Amino acid sequence: MIGLCFEGETTCSSCGKPLPMNALVETIVCSECLCENKFSPKEWKKLISDMFTAGPTYSENEGTPSTIMGARIYKILYGRQNPKFLDTKTYMDEEDIEIYATQGKIINPKSQIAYSIRPVPENFKEVCPNVSYLIGEDFTLLSKYDGDSAVFNSKPQGELIPFTCPTCAGALQIDGSERTLKCQFCGNESFIPDLTWQKIHPVKTKHRFYFWFDEKSVKFEWDSDLYDLVAGDDGTFYLSLEPIFGSDDELWIIALNPDLTTKWKRNNLKFKTATSGGEAKLGLSPNKELILWSGDRNSILLLSTEDGSEIKRIGKKREESEQTEFPIMDFTQCRHLAVDIDGNYFALVDRDKKNSDNSSYYEFLVINQDGILQKPWGLGDVENKGFFGAIKNLFSGVEPIPYFEDIYNKVTRIKDYDIKISVGKDGSYFFHSYRLFAKYNHEGKFIYMNELKEGRISHKIHGDKEGNAFYLFESNTQSKTTLVKVSPDGKNTSVVIKNVIDGGSLCKEDMLAISSNGIYYCAGYNGRLRIFDANFNVLYVSKNSKEDEEESIAEIKERED
Repeated sequence: MIGLCFEGETTCSSCGKPLPMNALVETIVCSECLCENKFSPKEWKKLISDMFTAGPTYSENEGTPSTIMGARIYKILYGRQNPKFLDTKTYMDEEDIEIYATQGKIINPKSQIAYSIRPVPENFKEVCPNVSYLIGEDFTLLSKYDGDSAVFNSKPQGELIPFTCPTCAGALQIDGSERTLKCQFCGNESFIPDLTWQKIHPVKTKHRFYFWFDEKSVKFEWDSDLYDLVAGDDGTFYLSLEPIFGSDDELWIIALNPDLTTKWKRNNLKFKTATSGGEAKLGLSPNKELILWSGDRNSILLLSTEDGSEIKRIGKKREESEQTEFPIMDFTQCRHLAVDIDGNYFALVDRDKKNSDNSSYYEFLVINQDGILQKPWGLGDVENKGFFGAIKNLFSGVEPIPYFEDIYNKVTRIKDYDIKISVGKDGSYFFHSYRLFAKYNHEGKFIYMNELKEGRISHKIHGDKEGNAFYLFESNTQSKTTLVKVSPDGKNTSVVIKNVIDGGSLCKEDMLAISSNGIYYCAGYNGRLRIFDANFNVLYVSKNSKEDEEESIAEIKERED
């Protein structure tokens, strides 16, 4: 369980004075004019729904201010913070929360001040999913408090204030229930002056109260760009995200359990990226390491898949000189990269190489787990720069350098640079560039090349243990995505999941991840996610993906009508 804190304020609909929202209630009486201000559960939902989505992803004591416009203007703040006694700024004991929940109050042991605690009322249960208790609300906005302790931020009820009738000087007492008072002696009605009224009704200030929230039962959602995703064999999958809900972080890496609850979250990774296309990409090694890389960074970052802790960084520091026997990879030269089944990295690298005709070319290279460059297909090491290395490179340049459409067995150099690489579960390599994609076996034998018609591959190609290839295909003629399967020999291509436009189950999802046990994750920006089993049956559809589907179906019906 975690605490989610809320502070809210609007203005009175009658007098326009500030109106603190210090409890989850449908009626708040203005302390200035005694006007009843109504707030339906539907209105409250607009204010707190994001808190339940964003709050569990925050660190303790992290929050977000917000202004919400509508029939009223609301200024709110919500965040993640375990409940505190606000008078002493000390945390409440979690065991005490459960113990005192049935008593309606929890006592600060240091000051003996009482704070409210209650279950979520029936009319707000739909608005507050997975919330057990409301803690620290203003008692004066709730049912009458009959305890013998002082209460936080409220005035004892029933206190009478002496008042002199301005007409007959009769001694009266007022309870503050009405702004006018009829004298029991002369019958004259008097208006209670502002100073006297404010003694009875001191101006309230906003203060935070808490939602005691079961974060482990909440499916993670995001409201930002998705940079990459990968799926582990244990049902965990990992997201590289633009920071969400107004966070100041540079990057979020999220690990999700099979039930889509958050396993762990990492921010503050010191992995800032700056360029378009330089967003942080992900890979999984056979050593239970999550690989984080970007062409904007000169090293890659390895995180533990268990808890997200940093294991190490691999790569070349800019201040290092080139005195090693073999070159260390500077990952800013990396055009694309994939984690191989042996834990090494297969990459397309731009080392500013020139052909004999002074035209640029790019290299397929293997980067071992120490960051040292090697040639692919078992062709040996890559020598460091130097006189003898330059001579050797000069006389070894007999291999023709092809464009992508002309690649051959054990290709090591290529003239095209916009090539994406992926490694299948069986060790096959897949390369794709624009309308073409090719497959190699693990020893470097060219298997096939296919050409796409009227569309492109979205994200990257995935290969299963049987050698089949899968990719999301985006049509040029229609704004729709389908999941395509290609046989191991490349001769048979079929659509295994159609788009909703054609009666299928995909919509605007544009990234794909596949686990070894055949679970397909199709995701996209702003929380779009669909999960399918090995037979392509739907297991899960997120809220935003469902809304996309409903909109697409509605558009189809509208065109038909």
